[in-house]
Amino acid sequence: MGLLNTLRDHPAVSYMAGNPLTSILALLGILLAVSSIRSYLRLRHIPGPFLARHTYMWFMRKMASGNIHEMLPKLQEEYGPLLRIGPNDLLLGDLDELLRTNSFRDGMGRSDWFRNMRFDSAGEGMASMLDTAEHDARKAMLLRAYEGRGEVNLEKLMDSQLEKLISLIQEDCLDKVVDWAAMARWFSVDLATLATMGKAWGSMDSRSDLHGFFQVADEVVPFMHTLTTWAAARKITGNGLFLRLLGPKTTDKAGIGKFMEVTKSEVARRFAHPDDKVEDMLGEWMKQGLAQADCDQEVSMATIAGADTSAIPTRAAILYLGSTPYVYNKLKAEIAEGIKAGKISSPITLQEARALPYLQAVLYETFRILPGTSTGFAKRVNPGGDVICGYKVPAGTDIYPNNVALVRNKAVFGEDVEIFRPERWLNKAPEERLCMEKHVDFLFGHGRFMCPGKNLAWLGLNKIFVEILRNFDIQIARPHRPWTMKYYSTLCISDLPVKFTEGKIQV
Repeated sequence: MGLLNTLRDHPAVSYMAGNPLTSILALLGILLAVSSIRSYLRLRHIPGPFLARHTYMWFMRKMASGNIHEMLPKLQEEYGPLLRIGPNDLLLGDLDELLRTNSFRDGMGRSDWFRNMRFDSAGEGMASMLDTAEHDARKAMLLRAYEGRGEVNLEKLMDSQLEKLISLIQEDCLDKVVDWAAMARWFSVDLATLATMGKAWGSMDSRSDLHGFFQVADEVVPFMHTLTTWAAARKITGNGLFLRLLGPKTTDKAGIGKFMEVTKSEVARRFAHPDDKVEDMLGEWMKQGLAQADCDQEVSMATIAGADTSAIPTRAAILYLGSTPYVYNKLKAEIAEGIKAGKISSPITLQEARALPYLQAVLYETFRILPGTSTGFAKRVNPGGDVICGYKVPAGTDIYPNNVALVRNKAVFGEDVEIFRPERWLNKAPEERLCMEKHVDFLFGHGRFMCPGKNLAWLGLNKIFVEILRNFDIQIARPHRPWTMKYYSTLCISDLPVKFTEGKIQV
């Protein structure tokens, strides 16, 4: 009793009793300080910027700048292949370790970063699932359609949209300055929706960003990519209640919500008429037994996640081809030679495109020079911890891949990594070429984290530039400021004016 009386009469206790709000704030401050110290101590042995060891604000600020790609290779040069970018976040730029930690056997789990891929309060799709077994089971059901097997003929669907794109350029764009950044998006969203649900979105027909799909995405992406570098924010933005209150809704007149309304209506129609034979991904998923609610999620996600990212290399390649005359002329000459030798059909097939060595070099160099994602998607270290690049990493730590540093590795790609030079891919020893390809291929993920849309992305790139260059010549219309580019978690490109002129290769 004497001790209790002493504590009760202590001035600090008396002050707290008389000032409850101040006391609560003080207690929260103490808890925050303790949490911060604990977070710092867990990873104190791993190098990184001073502020990044104590607060997420450092990483948020870098992401918000829109120029994170300039910083990432420099960070690796200064701190090494494994470095700290947040209280619980590490950045990894070593390919061997990335392959190991993303493999099926020894791979890490999915961090709550993947909650950012959820946008519908009614459910979640493969991309946002955190449970590894659940994710793998769903992916197994989806993969057949993504790879163009079964009833899905991706190359046939691609050819139909390529024909429409070439017609659009011939009818409306010859000898005019047009925004290729917008046109590439129209093509990609029409292709994605045709592949997933058998109906093109209609952007190429309308010559517009139909229903403001990309406009809304452009407004949301920078904010969301910045906010969700903060671990606590991810718990909120991926929450069902948050999405019900502030997320996109099927009653929206534009943007992602409008897109959800269109896709859910089409999915409902197809389930109401299951005997309709449509050679698309939705039809294949229905055959695999995927429920209607799950099809809602997967059709929407396949397009929303894939439409803009697949347009990134399409836009980038046009800029680099148009501003590097010797590459442009060399590629067009290879295409002309193939056509005259009867080795290129109309339209070109994937098999024929893969046999063109300079085209393949241009495509790999395009992915290398501007990867679609800067830091990739965070994975979480499994219970028991791990040893990465010689450092002990405790369980629960989030690991981001340093994609930009990975494809700026001078030991792999040469000293001129900032230069667009397809020749770096030619005349290499098989093991050297394979090493280079592995670095670029990792941009699509690895193991269970492999992007399911990888095949469709490569299919499109192998065909689109051959079809454009066999029909047209291209000029960058504003070389002093060719485009607007911002790098967040993903690359955002807009405002790329080009001029198409008649340039049909004569046989």
